[in-house]
Amino acid sequence: AKTSAGKVGHVSKGRTAINTSSPIDIESIAPVAIPEVPATPPGAAPLPSPSMPAPPPVAITLQVDFASPEPSDSSKRQRKSPKKAAGAATPVGASCVPTPIPSLSDTRKVKQVWGLGEDERLRQAMNEQLLEAVSWTQVAEKVTGRTAKQCRERWRQHLAPSVNKNEWTPSEDQALATLVEEEGTKWVNVARRLGTGRSDGAAKNRYVWLRKTGRIEQMEK
Repeated sequence: AKTSAGKVGHVSKGRTAINTSSPIDIESIAPVAIPEVPATPPGAAPLPSPSMPAPPPVAITLQVDFASPEPSDSSKRQRKSPKKAAGAATPVGASCVPTPIPSLSDTRKVKQVWGLGEDERLRQAMNEQLLEAVSWTQVAEKVTGRTAKQCRERWRQHLAPSVNKNEWTPSEDQALATLVEEEGTKWVNVARRLGTGRSDGAAKNRYVWLRKTGRIEQMEK
């Protein structure tokens, strides 16, 4: 087919020939409507805009209870049971703590009552010592099973020849009560001032007995 301008325009099926030689009026072209795309997909929370106020801060308070929980009945039974269950797990670190082994000095302190054999060994050990410079450590080695302090106290309070083991006399009791009023509980000074060969331990025990039986009150009357 021939156009009005004398040019041949080829027309194919489904297409329209456009004459590009004539100017195109842009204003005559109808605008194409473009569908609006939502800024936020349906169902989603809206995005905050600069004009929107920020939400207030939310304060979160955590409450932790440090109190030890009440022991259950099963744990109480386990503590009361003298035997451990077979195959019970050992607490962590328990195997690293050494078990304290009682020393010889501790076992000696527990033993208080002196036997006749110990008194005899103590007398023999004292016979080998100079009374002016007694080595109580050497004496304890001869006695065996006793500390130096125990040997010294046993000798001075009971076995020394100068210790008065006789019955207390009324005059001693009266003098003892007077000295305690002056010296108080300084029993070494009381025994020395008493001058009757009583040890400080004997003077203390005698005064406690006089006070307990009411003899001191009778003397004051």
